[in-house]
Order: sequence, then C-alpha cells, then structure tokens
Amino acid sequence: MGKITKFRPRRNYNAFMAKQNNAVGKKIGEARKEAKLTQGEFAAKLSEYGVDVKTPAVNKWERGENIPNAYQLLAICHALGIQEGLDFFTGHVMPISSSLNAEGRRLAKRYIEYLESQDRYTNARQNVPGSPDRF
Repeated sequence: MGKITKFRPRRNYNAFMAKQNNAVGKKIGEARKEAKLTQGEFAAKLSEYGVDVKTPAVNKWERGENIPNAYQLLAICHALGIQEGLDFFTGHVMPISSSLNAEGRRLAKRYIEYLESQDRYTNARQNVPGSPDRF
C-alpha cells in the first residue's frame, strides 16, 4: 500500500455549495472534453476500468442530476489521467512544480502550509464554484 499523503484541510470548503454548483459534474465534462472524448466514448473508456455506465449516466453526471460513486470517481481519474483527484475536483491545484525533486516538493509544501497558517497565502483560482477562496 502506498504512503498516505496528509494535507491541510481547507476550512472554507462547503460540500453543499459544491453540489449545488455541480462542481464535480462540470469538472468531469471539462476533463472529458479536454481529452477529446464524446460522452459515449468516455463511457466506453470507463468500462476498461470496471465501470459499466452508458452515455446517459455520463450526461447526468455532467448536468448534476446524479453523481458518480467513490469507485466510479477513482475510475474517472484513471481514465482521464487525473493525478490529484481531490485538488482537481475541488479546483485547487497545488502550484508546486513537477520539475522539483521530492525534497524540493516536500519543502515547498511545508512552506505553503506555513503561509496558510499565517493567513499569508491566497490561491489565485478563487472563482471556482463550490470551492474555498484560499488553498
């Protein structure tokens, strides 16, 4: 089993507002379109990851009429190549360069956590529906 990466919880995250704004469904649609997949092609691709859904199910996810369960969401991340599911679906991608080595990323994360604890770090992606104003 892989190492569990701990993170600082986002105090302002509101699941109710995220659901009201269909944050997950919109992100699924954006990522699917970026992958240049139709809803039908995406449903077929999900079957490669053990998720048996049809086009109408994908359509309902994207419109916010239904949401994928946890296992389906993991398969969605695999099918679309989404590495950091939590950050992607809440709209907060850590601004830590992949060009840093493991120690550099660890130090950068610690510095961000320090700045957060001092209320001195503001996320630039503030207009994502259902997500907090800061990282």
